[in-house]
Amino acid sequence: MEYLLDFLTHVMNHAILMGALVVKLPQMHVVMRNRSVVGMSEASLALELVGFSATVLYNMLSKHPFATWGENGVVACHNLVLVFLFWRYTDQAIALRPRLLALVACEAAGVLLLASSPPECVVVAIGLTPMVLFVVARIPQLVLNCRQGHTGALAPATYLLQLLGNSARVVTTVYLLEADLVALLQHGSAAAMNVMILLQVARYRRVTRVVLAKSSCRPSAKPPRRSHSMPSDATSTNLGGT
Repeated sequence: MEYLLDFLTHVMNHAILMGALVVKLPQMHVVMRNRSVVGMSEASLALELVGFSATVLYNMLSKHPFATWGENGVVACHNLVLVFLFWRYTDQAIALRPRLLALVACEAAGVLLLASSPPECVVVAIGLTPMVLFVVARIPQLVLNCRQGHTGALAPATYLLQLLGNSARVVTTVYLLEADLVALLQHGSAAAMNVMILLQVARYRRVTRVVLAKSSCRPSAKPPRRSHSMPSDATSTNLGGT
């Protein structure tokens, strides 16, 4: 029986890692196909990026096996791409410089923590941070969906894959990490938030189809051409006579 459990957890770890390679691809595809981020929350994307990065940092500091957390690093990279896509296709006027500085500062802080070997209380605090961030990250998106009555460019496949990954990771955490409470809270809270998003996707699916159809048919705004032609002779004559 123990050999069977070892085999199943081994398979689940590899399946989760392989799933992480494609989990955000549906969302990227929807954004690039529609050339729009309508219905998406920048705050949610940014908080998810920080949350996944903190999860990687916690597991590295705790010296957990890579197979038990590697997918978080992959998803963090995907989230970084989504943040860049949001900045590229958003209709809002945003200041890129402070955002880029904040991104670099967060990454630098992570490198310093890895190099400094912080005390156990700090490691636990880092591990609990993603749980809070994943819940907080979903709140702006959940509220936005309720206010606008649709889920916009959100890709249901991405959230379904994340839910499956969270559920499988709960099982592997119990078996391989001796039910690490911090890790269980991370995956359990993330799974609950993904369920709520999927429920909204199901509820607003009809309105969402209409909104995306209108968004894809919207003509792109082009700046008016500036005329560089010289004034006509009649106009020059009038100007010269005044």
